[in-house]
Amino acid sequence: MSRRFTTMSLTSVLLAILTMALAASPLRITAQDDVNGRLDDLETTVADQADEIADLDEALADLDDRVATLEASGSEDAGDADTGGNGPGRRTVGVTTFSGTGPTATDPFDLAAGSYRLEATCDGGFIFALDIQRLDGQEFVISTLIGTPPYEGSEVLTVDGGRYVVSVTCDGAWTLAFGRLG
Repeated sequence: MSRRFTTMSLTSVLLAILTMALAASPLRITAQDDVNGRLDDLETTVADQADEIADLDEALADLDDRVATLEASGSEDAGDADTGGNGPGRRTVGVTTFSGTGPTATDPFDLAAGSYRLEATCDGGFIFALDIQRLDGQEFVISTLIGTPPYEGSEVLTVDGGRYVVSVTCDGAWTLAFGRLG
């Protein structure tokens, strides 16, 4: 008895062997496996972001506590100080001061409606500039105190009143002093 394989039957046998080998292969990835892997990655990302949000909430609560502490301790000098350089009859009332190093924003602070003398210094860096913004976004105060460090200058500002924050651009040590003109 003689066995003869035709080209067609040999191809069918090889195709069947290849199919069985692929079916048994541990490297076989189905669409469902891919979807499950992506879902696992997304769940991990969401969990990581939830942790970051919790950390930010904690930092915000700490900042609120710090602001409350500063407000309670009175970051303003309640006394009247005669500045002498403001001209006849001009006095600076209650000075609010800030200092720091590098570009940053001040803690929020309150200013009553009126005019203020803003004195500023910046010890180093490429440029010095201030952006003054009311926290409710209703007022942006234009400051002309812009220059090349070392910088020292002052200006008179008139504000509507409210809670403000100052963004300071200075690579070195800087100081700000708001004194109410009365």
